[in-house]
Formats: sequence, structure tokens, C-alpha cells
Amino acid sequence: MAAWCFVLPPGSRRDGAVATKPAVLAVIPMLCGLPVKESHAAPTLATANSRPTAQQSRAAESSGARLRLRRRAQSSTADHDAHAQAGVNERAPPRRLVAMASANASAAVEQEYVPKPIVIESPIPLGQIRYSLEQALTWNPALKAFLLASSFLLMAYVGARAYERVTGYDTNKSFWMAWAAISGAEPDFSEDPPKAKVVVLALTVIQLFFFAFLLSIVETGIQGKLEELAAGRTPVYEDHHQLVLGWNPSVPRVLEQMRISAQTNREHRKIVILAPLQKKDMEQAVSEAFEKKGGLKVICRSGDPSNYEDLELVRVDKASRIMVLSSKRGQGSVYDSNVPANVADNLVFKTGLAIKRLTGGNTPTMMETFVPKSSDLIPYLGEKVTSLNWMNLVTKQIVQSATNGQGMPELLGELISFEGYELYMMKKPELAGTTFGDASKRVQGACLLGIVKHDSTTNACEKLLLNPPPTDTVLDASDSLLLLAENKLRVRVTPEADTTIPEIPKRLAKRLRRNVDEKVPRHVLVLGWRAGMREMLQQLDVFYEPGSVVTVVSRKSASERNLELRSDSGSRLRLRNIRVNFVEGDMADPALISEWRRRSGKSFNEHSGDAIIVLLDEASGAHNANEREAAVLEALVATKACYREMLSAEKPAKLPKVIVEVESKSTEELARAEVPYASVLTLDDFSSCLLAQGAYNPDILPVWDYLLGDKGVDFKLFGPKSLFYEKDVDALSYKELEVRARAQGRILLGYTTKSDPVAFHFGPDVAGETLQKADISSFVFLGASAD
Repeated sequence: MAAWCFVLPPGSRRDGAVATKPAVLAVIPMLCGLPVKESHAAPTLATANSRPTAQQSRAAESSGARLRLRRRAQSSTADHDAHAQAGVNERAPPRRLVAMASANASAAVEQEYVPKPIVIESPIPLGQIRYSLEQALTWNPALKAFLLASSFLLMAYVGARAYERVTGYDTNKSFWMAWAAISGAEPDFSEDPPKAKVVVLALTVIQLFFFAFLLSIVETGIQGKLEELAAGRTPVYEDHHQLVLGWNPSVPRVLEQMRISAQTNREHRKIVILAPLQKKDMEQAVSEAFEKKGGLKVICRSGDPSNYEDLELVRVDKASRIMVLSSKRGQGSVYDSNVPANVADNLVFKTGLAIKRLTGGNTPTMMETFVPKSSDLIPYLGEKVTSLNWMNLVTKQIVQSATNGQGMPELLGELISFEGYELYMMKKPELAGTTFGDASKRVQGACLLGIVKHDSTTNACEKLLLNPPPTDTVLDASDSLLLLAENKLRVRVTPEADTTIPEIPKRLAKRLRRNVDEKVPRHVLVLGWRAGMREMLQQLDVFYEPGSVVTVVSRKSASERNLELRSDSGSRLRLRNIRVNFVEGDMADPALISEWRRRSGKSFNEHSGDAIIVLLDEASGAHNANEREAAVLEALVATKACYREMLSAEKPAKLPKVIVEVESKSTEELARAEVPYASVLTLDDFSSCLLAQGAYNPDILPVWDYLLGDKGVDFKLFGPKSLFYEKDVDALSYKELEVRARAQGRILLGYTTKSDPVAFHFGPDVAGETLQKADISSFVFLGASAD
């Protein structure tokens, strides 16, 4: 008998089973025809307290097979020896093969078998699937709707197949019934078998979960949209709107002025504000500023004005005008902020670069700056970008108030706000070819102050001519007229010039001019210290006559003063006409004020330029605007105490001009109530109105910079003797007064009365009136370059 043995390598598979070496050896005796004894040994790999696993069962069977193999091998050897001795002639297996099988079986039994655990690893872990789904739903919100619709159709399909199977209906009807059960319709299921009703019940339960999930998605979406609206991060779909970038407490006042301008000129304007504040806070501040927004639509958005992505949110490229506010100003003040001026200007310049990237610098833009040298970089941002430098403008306004007559702050405040007369720039092509003098006689409803020459290609302001020679200046069709009017709707042009009033002789004009041109030295007392003191002293040096003396009282030490009075390049302050005395002390000390009054050594007269300037002192140790204003009021009361006897005199005009710098409207009212004759310069009002002027027409800012500068053409306030000489008649028509002012090279704008020195009456309203000399407090002029 022949036997064949195929020994397979360990771990190989055959007929679905794993062939191991001991198992193969166990087959050898059976193939050789050797007797095998049964073994009833219990498996040793199973425990008493747990059910053996399939692997443990296979291991136990393998161990039993090895025991049986050893016993059979021993039995086979003994039987073979017996047969050999008996002489039985049978063909036996080779002795060597049997010995090998016995040795291998013994080694397998002696070696302990340790089963290895079987670990089934998923090709894609469930956690990774959940993470991928979460990311997909987070960054692709539309995927939620797709999954919801897909799951709905899948449930409808599965329900239709189940319904078809239990009822036997065709596919179309089954799908319709399943769709109706899931969608909440009410078809007739009464004739369906019980199994179909179970399917319908299951679909109804699924419908409840489905619509609950759908409702949660809708609710989440609506809540997200509401939060997005509340956060102010939704796009703005406006065109030709005015864009305000940044925020400071004067913004509501600016918007109020813009609303007045829109209502006065019958316009409707759209204002979009982008600032790093909460949208609800900005809207609340705007709503508290004015209840009615007639003519003005205000839209607020939250974002970074220097981020071009946020600028795209408010469609900066579609804006008609742009205004960039500085973070330097707090509480509506030029000073009350912890942000350094150079840092604030850097942020403004960064915003300008972002605007330039999106608009190319072709949109009229007004940028608010503080450091004078920052204005030098503004032209690089575009041809239509202008700068509003607060330090320069406030300094110029203070100097103008000190040199050009009592009541100058009130006049500037009147002209710069939209609540009365203001400056307009308008084109009147019908005046082309006429002289400036004839044009001023043909314009009705406004005072013609000058003309603006425009560039032929960019239409930008190229040259400003204020009070030019009336006969030598000819208007072009492209020129803009600079007008003083209550609103531009009242401005009209007559076909012919009014020549009913004859010109006065030049001899009389010279005599009238001598009544106001007193060239005498001035004495000025400055109480306090502010930023831009170097520029203030330089401008006082331009306006005052040689021999004038300026006394500055502050707590600044000599070293600090010298350091601040040096230029950026380190050069010392050089003055030609005035001499400056510095006194270190308290600005509210009556003794220092009395000492200045004694040393001035002169009696004040009606035309004197002597003045007392009370500044918001930066060296007083005050920490906020309220403390600085308290120091100003104290100094104002000390000044009043030093001139107590002059206040009780019959001619209070001998008092020096008193100019007071405050920040808020409430402090202005306190100052006026305590010292009625003082001229109060309110920074909050002035800055807000000037911002509104710039937002309405950025081209008007260079005009104000020119008017407040030292170019020689500015506003003047003179007494009645400037147009009435002493032996003349006591009454003249306003037209005659205009002719007299023109003969002096000035433009008459209006007047004030003694009954109300701060109420201004401008020419278009009083053109037909006759004025009494005794009633006039002062005349308002636009001065000539010779002034």
C-alpha cells in the first residue's frame, strides 16, 4: 500500500482552512494505514468560567490531536515489531518516516501553544468619517441641504420598496403612498393590510424626526443670519453713497450737520459708516443724536477701515465721497485721547493705502490728521485726496480770533455750520467772459467771495482766487464760484448788473481805510500751553506789528518749552515782529494776570489787538477733558476778577479781547454765562462742522485752510467807523455800504448789532435795508491782501 504525504507550509490556506505543521503530521499515520487510538482528553485551553472562543476551540482540538498522534506512533512501532517477528510478509512504511513523525509530535506537545488575538481594523475609522463630515458641513453650508434632500429621497425609496413588498401594489403607487406618509399628507390607508400600516407607522415616525431636523436647520440658519445682521457684517448694496471710515464721539454731530444740509438743499443722501465698533452701539449713538433722519439714510457696519476686505463690504469703489476719521480724537476733542498723534496718523495713512488699492485714488477723499508733516504724504494717495490737519486749523482759528476782531470764533462757527449761511462752490457758465466785479453785481441771493480755477483734465482745484481784482479778473466757463449763501437753491444770476449805486471817490475810500488801519504794537497774554505752540507764535508774528509782546504763562519748564519750540529738524524758533516772554506759573493766578496788565502800560482802545487767550492747558496735570476745562473756567474767572473795575465802566470796549478754548458745548455755555464779552472757541462744534463741510464738498477744505492761514485774505470784524466816518450821515443803505467796502478793496458780508453782538446778519437778507450807525456793533468783511 502506497501512501503520499503533502506537507504544506505553515499559514498557507487550502479549502478555507489554515494548515499547520502538527495537523499534517497527524494525518501521516492514517495515510500509512496505521491504527489510531481514540483519546478522550478534555481541552485545556477553555476556562471554567468562560465559554471558549472559536480560536481557543481550534487550539484545544490541535493539542488533543498531538496527544493522539504520539500514542498512535508508539502503538504503530510496537505492532510493526510484532509483525516483523512473526514473519508477516507485508509492505510497511519506512521506519525513518515513522520515527520522524513521532519526534515531531513529541516536540509539538512539549512546546506550549499561545494563541494570538485577531484584530480586525476598519480601513476608514468612524471618528475620521465623523470629523470629515463635520468639516464639510462647517465650510460648505449648502451640503446640509443636499444631505437633507438625499436622505429624504432615500427614505421615500426604502419606504416605497417595503410598501410594495407587503401590499403588492405597483411601484408608482407604492412610491406615492410612501412619499405621502413621509411628507405629512393624509392618503387613505384603511384598506391596506396590517403589515402595510406598520410600514406607514414607521414612515410617520421617521417623518417626525426628519421635520424636527429640518426645523433645527432652518432655525439655525435664521439665527445665524440675525446674528450676522446684528454684527454688521452683511454687504452694503448702495451706489453714490458717502462713506465714513472710523468713529469718534463727534460723528453724531457731523451727521446732524449733514442732515441739516440735505434738508436745506432738498437732497437725499446715503451715509455708510464702517468702524471697529458694535453695530448696535453706533446705531444707538446715531438715533440719540437726532430723532428724524429726513434727507439722510445712515447705514452702519462693523469692521476695520484699513482692511481692504472690509472696505469691499461697504463698496468703497462705488462711494461718491470718503471721509477717514482719526482715532486720536476722543470725546469730540482734539486732545482727549491716549492714542499718540503719530500712531493715529499712521492708521489713517494705512486706510488711505487700502482705499487707493480699491479706487485708484480717484474718489474725493478727506483724511483727518494731526501731525503737520503727515499732510505732506497725502498727495501720494491720489489727486483727489485732501488732508484736514487739526493742529494747524485749531492754531489758525485761535490766531484769527486774537487778531481779527471780537466775535471771530462766533463768526467762524456761523460760517462753518449748515444751520445758517455757509460756503458753497457752484458753476455758473452764463457768467463766462464777465469780470469778477460785474459777476458780483449779477449774483443774487449770495455774496460772491472768489473763484476757483480747475484743472482741465482732472477737474481738481488748481488755483483759488479770493477777493481778486474786480476789473482785471475774467471768469471762464469751467470756473467755480465761491459763494456765501443760506442754501444753493436761493442763488440766481440776473441778466444785467445793478449799476444804480454810483462809485465813491478814491479820496473818500482812503479816508475810510485810515479809520481801521492803525499800525500799533500789540500785547497778548497766553494762559496755558498746547500742542502747536510753535506754529501759533509764528502766525502771531505774521499778523502783529513790530514791537508786539506775547506773554505765555504755563507750568512748562524752560527746558521743556525750548524742546517743543524747536522744529523737526532741530532749528530754533525765530520771530521778526514779536517778542515772547515765558512765565512759569499757574494759568489761573490773578497776580500774574494783574502783573501783565500793569506791564502792558497802555489803555486799551476800540481798535486794539490786545488779547488774552485762555488755552486748554496740556501742562496743568489734568488727566481728561473735564479737568482741563475746569482749569480754563478758573483762569477765565481770574481774568474777570482782574478787570472788575473796567467791567463796571461805561465803555467796556476798552477791555482786551478774551478768547477762550473749550471742548464741549456745555462748557461753552458756562463760559458765556460767566464772561459774556468773551469769544468762546468750541472745538467739538468747530471740528464736527468742518468734517461735515468736508464730507459734503472736499474741495471746500483748501478754502478754509486758506481763509484761516496767513495769506492775508481772511475774515475781518471792524467797528462802524470802518464805513461811517464821524461827520457823515447817521444812516446809509446796505447797497451804499457795499460800494464803500468795495472801494476799500474789501467785500462786505454782513454786520452785527449792539443789542446782539453774536447774531450775524448777512447781505442777501438785508440787501434792501437802511442801517443806522448807532445800532451797528461791527461789520463783517472779507479782507484784501493788503490787510
